Amino acid sequence: MTRSQGLFYNLPLLGDVLRIKFFDQDSTRKEKKGKILVLFNNDEIIGYEIYDLQHIIKIKSSGLVILPPLALIEVLNSLLEPLHLPLLTYSSSSGFVAAKVVSTQRIDDFISNYTLELGQKKVAINSSLQGICVNDMVVVAVEHTTLANGHVVGDREKEAQGVICCAFDLGFDSEAKDTAFKLDASIKSGEDIFQIRRK
Repeated sequence: MTRSQGLFYNLPLLGDVLRIKFFDQDSTRKEKKGKILVLFNNDEIIGYEIYDLQHIIKIKSSGLVILPPLALIEVLNSLLEPLHLPLLTYSSSSGFVAAKVVSTQRIDDFISNYTLELGQKKVAINSSLQGICVNDMVVVAVEHTTLANGHVVGDREKEAQGVICCAFDLGFDSEAKDTAFKLDASIKSGEDIFQIRRK
């Protein structure tokens, strides 16, 4: 199974603890190693909770840490390596990609099938989100991307092509769960939307 990697930090809500999730599974046991709580599903490590980080490095996110900087990954790995725990990987891609809606087809009263253009490739994705029309620019979370609620895209078979995102999935609005998040038409399909936001 390909390992995803979602980092979550919210100092006011959760205190000084960074939660790291590899798989969308519940933990069956926990093992404390210093300031790191290792989460297992049976014998497989599915995540960590790392405590008291503020004196080492400042984390500005309040929720999902999207595109964690290399400096943060290096600090976290410096804590994991002496304990012989699996290290984190650095990625320059958030997994949230701009997509142009090419066609739509209603399946039933709740679900529609959308053909989307992600750069040079096309994908077909079913979604119950409202307000999606041909030529709209939407956001697709590709396989192995962690959403703001902690769900890992692709852990369900029907998500192999990705999921169309609402603002809630992106961590922008906790109430906006029913309508697709739209992008400006000037954004090119296939672009990482969080790389655009950093430019």
